[in-house]
Amino acid sequence: MLSDDSIVFLPGPQNGKKASESKPASEAVLQWSPVLAATPTGGDLGYTTGPSSSQNSAADKEPTDFGHFVSIWRWEDGKWKLLFDLGSDHPRPAGPSPELQLVENHAPHESPVTALPSMLALDRSYASDRVRHFSSVAEDLIRVYPPQAFPVSGREAAAAALAGAPKPITFGEPKGEVSQGGDLGFAWGKYTAAIPGDYLRIWRKNRAGNWKLTLELLHPR
Repeated sequence: MLSDDSIVFLPGPQNGKKASESKPASEAVLQWSPVLAATPTGGDLGYTTGPSSSQNSAADKEPTDFGHFVSIWRWEDGKWKLLFDLGSDHPRPAGPSPELQLVENHAPHESPVTALPSMLALDRSYASDRVRHFSSVAEDLIRVYPPQAFPVSGREAAAAALAGAPKPITFGEPKGEVSQGGDLGFAWGKYTAAIPGDYLRIWRKNRAGNWKLTLELLHPR
């Protein structure tokens, strides 16, 4: 299930396979359910996101911790393998989760050799002044995951949440990967703030071939 170069956060980035092999035995129970799954035109990369909860053991009556996960998957050797997994914490949700939404992408093909540098360059530009650049790069149905808060969906609501976020914040050099068709990719790295952490941004091309920000998550350490 885990790709050889998978990244998980415990709380900082670690190789997923090595972390899984060295993880001590635990009675904790983690539950999660995707509410959105998206793939690129070629179907070789994708991501899922949705609510998660955990409890100390199966004997506990109710979960004690709540959040949202974002998992990025890569198609390898005829099966999906987990490539990148990061989450955010928030209070207990008040209502049920929405039904699963499936999103397919339809964008012009571009070699990943040229698509990855252009996506990372746009990510750097956006990170230099997120409030100023947000409206021009965000897609209509963008999802933003602020630290210790519920996810925000939609460009207007996300822009308002971003404008009210604590400042200052400085983003480190992004790393990432794009699909073989060059139309879906992700960038991640460290950020520096009052409480530092790690960030994840997922970018997707529209039908015109322009990169648009579709998801952003900040994960304090």
